[in-house]
Amino acid sequence: METPSSEPESKQLREKLLPQASLRFFLLLIGISAGVMVVFRLAFMQDFYWAKILALLGTMVAACFAGYAAMFLLANLFAVSTRPIRSALVGDVENAPPESEDR
Repeated sequence: METPSSEPESKQLREKLLPQASLRFFLLLIGISAGVMVVFRLAFMQDFYWAKILALLGTMVAACFAGYAAMFLLANLFAVSTRPIRSALVGDVENAPPESEDR
């Protein structure tokens, strides 16, 4: 009886860790980025009103997303940094056995 080799497992792990992107995806991404840059150029260099509105809307959406990501990272940092203090005050709550309710 032969033992299975670890080659398929390492290949599966590599496929999970590396993103699978096709040439079509990259071409689409470049095209969309070029369109966004054209809108920003029209908004700020040629003074088109509709382009200014789209540029402002896109900037607001990106700022909201960046703010959400920053708040999540700040909350996560706070939770990780206070874990030793909480475990010292309350005990190891995460690994404690469940309490019974027959008191």
